Amino acid sequence: MKIKALIVLIVTHLTLWAGPKSKEGQHLAFTTILSAAPGELLFRSVDGIQAGFARLTSEVAIAGEPVHMELLASLEYHDGTGPFTGYITLSWLDGRLLGMRYLGGAVRHADGSTSVEGTLTILGGDGAYTGAIGRGGVHGFRSGVLGDPVRYSVDIDIRSNRHSNAADELPSSNNAALSPEIPSAVRVNHRPADQLLDVPLLGSTSQQFFRDLGLDHEVRYGGGRRLGASHWRGQSIVVELQGVEEYRDAIGSFTGFVILDLPDGSVLLCRCWARSSRDANGGSQLWGRLDVIQGTGAMAGARGQGSFDASQMGVAGAPLLANVTLALK
Repeated sequence: MKIKALIVLIVTHLTLWAGPKSKEGQHLAFTTILSAAPGELLFRSVDGIQAGFARLTSEVAIAGEPVHMELLASLEYHDGTGPFTGYITLSWLDGRLLGMRYLGGAVRHADGSTSVEGTLTILGGDGAYTGAIGRGGVHGFRSGVLGDPVRYSVDIDIRSNRHSNAADELPSSNNAALSPEIPSAVRVNHRPADQLLDVPLLGSTSQQFFRDLGLDHEVRYGGGRRLGASHWRGQSIVVELQGVEEYRDAIGSFTGFVILDLPDGSVLLCRCWARSSRDANGGSQLWGRLDVIQGTGAMAGARGQGSFDASQMGVAGAPLLANVTLALK
């Protein structure tokens, strides 16, 4: 019932908002079918919950020009219904690029089909869209299961920042759609057996998708999956991090999941919200909170909280060194 109430709230918000039209602006409207390439649907199904990261793409004609569309999303569905957060990028052949934050939800119907509603907030762009702001909406429909192609109708109103006096149209650095607030600190009474120390999480280049926007690359967003191995409670385990993140002027946030795979096939699924920062050398740090939301096998019924802290040196391909601490009930 909580998930359905959240979707109703999202849809209600979408129907109430109507973005202002500007004489200096541009309106884009198009329909397309998005699909995923092999290896780009990375979400996990854990006892009725589908959680993780997905990338969908399409080629669309806008005003007679070919445009590449990319959708990156971190999703949490309960039997096919739930919220997501992510990004949509439109790329033109002449170098124009439009990057947008994408928040919304999906509702799975009794006949197995799924409807999608979402809002778009322009983060910026490149080429002729440098400094662009604005908003838009998305309506989607999928007749098959999660992961099948989805039909999208997209409407976007674009304005130049120099023509705007509306402060509420300027993008925020907080993209945590799955959490209204990301805690600045987490205090949990931990037991030594519940700690994972210095887990090196490596991300394959084929599963990492990031964009930089603006003349000084002041906006960076994207997402993907990282994997690592550690020991927990005397067992060798696989640690997986999936999600999306966004930086503005080197400060940002991460929304996603930490997943533990035990040797006996048991799985522990944790929601992760984190603050993040980057330094001038390209290094990054994340610190935030974990909530255990589902478990299978030996972890069935497990609940609890924890913390997630990680850092990466400013070297291409360097591992993300993570400290994961969990206190299970």
